[in-house]
Amino acid sequence: NKKIEDSSLVIPSDAVCLIPNGKKVIPSALETNSRKTDWTNIGLVPADMNTPHLHRHSTIDTMVLIGERSGVDPSFEPDPVGLHLPLLPYLDSGSELKSKDLASHPFLVRTNPRQIDIMLIDSENISTCQIHLSNAGGVILNLGDFPPLTAPALDGILTALRSMIGEGAPFMIMGNISAVERLHLSAAGAQVDGAIVTLDDASGTPASASLPKTGRSAASAKLTDRGISTGFNVIWNCTGADLVVSRCSGAEFLIASPPNDMQTPAKLVKWLRGLQSEMNNHMARIGTDSIEKLARNNLRALDSETASISGLRLTGYERPLPHWFAS
Repeated sequence: NKKIEDSSLVIPSDAVCLIPNGKKVIPSALETNSRKTDWTNIGLVPADMNTPHLHRHSTIDTMVLIGERSGVDPSFEPDPVGLHLPLLPYLDSGSELKSKDLASHPFLVRTNPRQIDIMLIDSENISTCQIHLSNAGGVILNLGDFPPLTAPALDGILTALRSMIGEGAPFMIMGNISAVERLHLSAAGAQVDGAIVTLDDASGTPASASLPKTGRSAASAKLTDRGISTGFNVIWNCTGADLVVSRCSGAEFLIASPPNDMQTPAKLVKWLRGLQSEMNNHMARIGTDSIEKLARNNLRALDSETASISGLRLTGYERPLPHWFAS
């Protein structure tokens, strides 16, 4: 206390100092309880059964803009990031993304971002992010990797990051499905550009159940009215159908890692083109020429279990299961 010389910082006489011996370490990482489910039991149908399919060579709009800040009164000019399809692929580093065919498609990376890439900030790289952040086109802060943050603490972190990258760049936050309500309220309070839900955590919530859970939470927080986008971070190898399903559910885009055998620049180009082709085929089949026209009524549950937990119309029955009418 004599060394501190501050009456407001007094160490009591019965204080105990705990010093780790470094010999015995107790692991603290939480094990995931994920059921490893996906959206394969969700089908895609025309919104109106009289809607004809499109010609296979029809032009289909799959463009997504992140960070437009529509409906918000910005004090600065926004600098949105454009995606050719509603997918933000994840790689640990952007150092290999030098192919001309990849030059216009943004990626989510943790290090070495290009000017169009979004940088993922977590507890491991936040202390060194200033090295690469000035080159990035946007930021996603992974709240699920940090201790619980109060609103002032989150605002402080976002303010610091904005000072490094610029006010106009898109800023988003990401969290787990089990804490989606808290995530959306934090997004609304901090006025970020997007809130992404990771569909894999210790809660074991099935992927199909995440659709109504996320939709209701976003509506309660009035994210659409605030101009805040929503998205999903999936752990499986996504398909073109998954991109359509996510858009039908109200999400702006998906975050997904490319398959392990598709990590080279040439194979990444092949993977993205395959997803684009598959997505176009699904949209042509259901008679929709723009992702802006996709809605929940384009989705059908292909089995009763999926219908029960998702609230989607059961194919054949063509309406939600009875217990959803009361909710």
